[in-house]
Amino acid sequence: MSTPTDSELELTPSQLEEIEDEWLARLDSAPGDVEAFAGRAELLAAAGEGERAAMLLEMADEHYLAAGDLDNRLRLLRRAGPLWLAGDRLHPEIVATLERLYADSPSYAGLAEHVGLFRAVDDIPKIWTKVDRLRALLAYDVGSVVWMKGNGAGQVTDVNLDLGSFRIDFDGHAGLTVGFGGAAKLLEPVAADHFLARRVLEPDTLRRLKDEDPPELLRRLLASYDEPLTAGRIREVLGDLVSEGDWTAFWNAARRHPQLVSSGKGVRQRYRWAASADAAHDAVEQAFRQAPLSQKLAIYRKDADRDPRLRELMESELAALAAGAVGGDDAAAIAVWAELDRRQAAPGDVPWSPQKILAGSPRPAALVRGIRDRTLREQAIGWLRELRADWLELFFELIAEEPDPRILDRLAEAVASEQPERLAAFVNRVLSQPRKLPAALAWLGERAAGELTLSDRQALKLLQRLLIAGRYEEFAPFRSRLRQLYEAGGPFPALFARLGERQAAAAADAIRRASLDDAVRGSLSEALELRFPALRQAGETPLYALPESIAAKREELKTLLEEEIPANRRAIEEAREMGDLRENFEYKSARQRHEYLAARAEALERDLRRVRPIELAADDADTVRLGCKVELDGPAGRRWLTILGPWESDPDRSVVSYESELAQQLVGAAVGERVTLSDGDHQVVGIAPAEPGGG
Repeated sequence: MSTPTDSELELTPSQLEEIEDEWLARLDSAPGDVEAFAGRAELLAAAGEGERAAMLLEMADEHYLAAGDLDNRLRLLRRAGPLWLAGDRLHPEIVATLERLYADSPSYAGLAEHVGLFRAVDDIPKIWTKVDRLRALLAYDVGSVVWMKGNGAGQVTDVNLDLGSFRIDFDGHAGLTVGFGGAAKLLEPVAADHFLARRVLEPDTLRRLKDEDPPELLRRLLASYDEPLTAGRIREVLGDLVSEGDWTAFWNAARRHPQLVSSGKGVRQRYRWAASADAAHDAVEQAFRQAPLSQKLAIYRKDADRDPRLRELMESELAALAAGAVGGDDAAAIAVWAELDRRQAAPGDVPWSPQKILAGSPRPAALVRGIRDRTLREQAIGWLRELRADWLELFFELIAEEPDPRILDRLAEAVASEQPERLAAFVNRVLSQPRKLPAALAWLGERAAGELTLSDRQALKLLQRLLIAGRYEEFAPFRSRLRQLYEAGGPFPALFARLGERQAAAAADAIRRASLDDAVRGSLSEALELRFPALRQAGETPLYALPESIAAKREELKTLLEEEIPANRRAIEEAREMGDLRENFEYKSARQRHEYLAARAEALERDLRRVRPIELAADDADTVRLGCKVELDGPAGRRWLTILGPWESDPDRSVVSYESELAQQLVGAAVGERVTLSDGDHQVVGIAPAEPGGG
């Protein structure tokens, strides 16, 4: 139909007839297109055809009333009501429509009064604002089901007009109150046919389905959502309908239904319900054809048993892809072979069998590292030992980068049976360069309480490395394992048993400075003190310093107590005699000086009570420790560092405190070992006693 633009405001008889014909046709085909009706009515009114517009609008209105389509009638009243209803008639029609729409509502009348629907009836724009507010509140009427984050689905049991609030009963939280103002932000209305609503209103029916027809219960749940859901989300929606103990049996029974279709893998795997078994079959086949190889394997694993023809198609395509991957992606070919072998479908003598690939690979260690599946990687390591004469060298190459502790056990056991000295060298390497070998350090910690052989020096070093590991980003993937090591039953009691008295003090210091929860720190300290009661008797962590430093601090304390503090007291008395203390600068200054001197004296007394003299390292010191100098060869060349106490620390003279992170990374290292510092890798070239003056 061709119509003039609004600016022309003129319609021919044929155009008017065309508008009427279209109007009648649209009432039959698209009665909900309220915007089109209102637009045509406005066009007619602008062209001087107001009566015709009113007649057509009344026709549409009668259609809605006859069909009981009150939502669209309300929309039409809002959009075009003034075109066929005078102002004094529009408000009664709005109210009449709402009364019919909410005839069964126990709260309609009260909420209508609450929003002021019957006040200022001539202000139609405000009336519509009140209508919107009323309908928003009626979404939470008594009996309605709502969803609230943190509480799940619940039912509205009361509308309190005086308090302006709703009361909702949730599972485990009955009588929760939400104000009218916060309802839209906190509560989400749930449609009556949604699964969440049925879970609240028909729990017995759904529990019966859980026992008698698990797939049907799952179908009803998935039908309520527009997108596929993960198993975790399905379990959350089911709530207490399926208990913790019943979940596995229910899920195994429900997901075997041929209409259930899954996509993705792992925790991201999502499920939807297909319209029929054939539709589900077609969806799986299409997803398999379009998926990359890793996802093809996941689909084959889940869906190969749906249909013999589908399984044959999948196995044929997987075999072809594996054959094509040899030489380019050998790990993928091995993964395909293993998946087919699990179903006894692996072909016999083919070039892409794992044994042939591993036997002929020029870089077998890299190939094994590329196998993601832990079980398959462990199996491949067994094949290496059977097939390759150079397996021992390959195991040494693999052990440095293997993340899985069980496979590390197998590699270490095999290496130790042939060349135990090389395994010991590997342990030293881990302790010297933990940030380069984070998985191996976590593994050492987990095995320290077992059969792993460690010297006393290595025990202290491992303890220190484990306590500071959490600071470094390299250990992020292993932090949960490290936390378990710190808790009861971890390796620390076994490590404590291998320490001497001096090492125990170093361990206590490492525990004190570690980034641990107070409860964990206290537990470790208590276990160490049970082993070394002298630590508890000391009462305070020892402070180590050179004898000359201790003498200097004692002299400083003597000067404070005998000279500076008495002189300051006299200055205070003299200033007090000057008069008004509020404006007495000399008095305030003397008091501040007194507070500083007293605090300094107290700190010195506290430190001197716990100070212990540093014993300078002997000439034959074999490892880095407090009281020695260490020569390092690193990115900036060779340099000497002296490790003393905090009172001697002087970075400009290359003297560092044993409490510093730098010193802790060096302590325990032997000549020839490599250590990783903040500026790169360094080799310990020499160890010598520190000079009495700290040089």
